Parts: sequence; structure tokens; C-alpha cells
Amino acid sequence: LTYWQLNQMLQDNPSPTLPAGQAFSEELRDFVNQCLRKDPAERPTAAQLLQHPWIRNTVPVDPERFQTHYGKWLDRCISKIRQKR
Repeated sequence: LTYWQLNQMLQDNPSPTLPAGQAFSEELRDFVNQCLRKDPAERPTAAQLLQHPWIRNTVPVDPERFQTHYGKWLDRCISKIRQKR
């Protein structure tokens, strides 16, 4: 698949979506759908997306708590990547 073929495929096909079911909440599915809107005029701004219920209900409001939570997650990801090398 060349770059141009992939580019054409992305233009011609609908945006990808997360599957319905228990793996993903409806809020998360809606957030991803909004992020992947092809028409920029229809896509929310970053500031609007930060107000989305999935972000507001998932991301800790306290910056220190946010940094701690995602810092630990990132450390685990980096560790797993290094183990695979």
C-alpha cells in the first residue's frame, strides 16, 4: 500500500469508529468520533474537546494527580517497549 493509495482510501471511506460494546464507553466512542471528523468545519476545536464529558469525567482535574497517574502509565509503557528490544 503506497502513501497515495492510503491517502485516497482515507478520503474515500468513512472515518473509523470504535466498536460498540462493553470495551468502550459511549462517551469515549463519541469523543473519538468527534476527533476523527474529516471536515474541519464540523470538528470541534481542542478547547471544545477538552470540555467533552469523556475528558471531564476521566482526566483528573488536579494537575499533580494527572501527572502522577499518567506518569506511572507512561513509565509502564516505556518499560514494556524496552523489554521487547
